[in-house]
Amino acid sequence: MKLRDMTRKKKSTLNSMPEATSGCDEERYPYGLQISLEKEAINKLGIDIKKLKINDKVTVTAIADIESIRQNKTRRGENQNLRLQITKMDIKQRKTLKNT
Repeated sequence: MKLRDMTRKKKSTLNSMPEATSGCDEERYPYGLQISLEKEAINKLGIDIKKLKINDKVTVTAIADIESIRQNKTRRGENQNLRLQITKMDIKQRKTLKNT
């Protein structure tokens, strides 16, 4: 399986005000790529969050159902959206992962 860099490409728009930047990942990656787990899911996955720290790397393996497929054209271009519902998942901490 090939891993692809999902960093958002910088958009150049004419006649627009420059956006304020805070340096957070929300600007580097699209919103839909984040996964938020609450206590019940954390417990089901057997994760001890006390053993994790910010910027640790983890491997996420998941199975998802396709909930919707959308595609439309506007004067501004073509839009596509694929909504997935994760139904099964596992997370493992990566101890040997380097800069990936």
